[in-house]
Amino acid sequence: MNYTQINTDFEQVRKVINGLESNFNKYGFPYCPCKIKKIDSNICPCEDLRTTGKCVCKLFSNPSN
Repeated sequence: MNYTQINTDFEQVRKVINGLESNFNKYGFPYCPCKIKKIDSNICPCEDLRTTGKCVCKLFSNPSN
């Protein structure tokens, strides 16, 4: 199942975007804020989303829900 639509929960999106911005400012890459390790596979959109279609951060949601 693909999660390619931005989540409609504005508050959740705001939190994730703030985390991505913070990581970008600190590390130079928008690492997913839900990931601890700052590695290439955790740059948003992370490997989880690209391979399984699931967004742990909930930035992206399932368009059929």
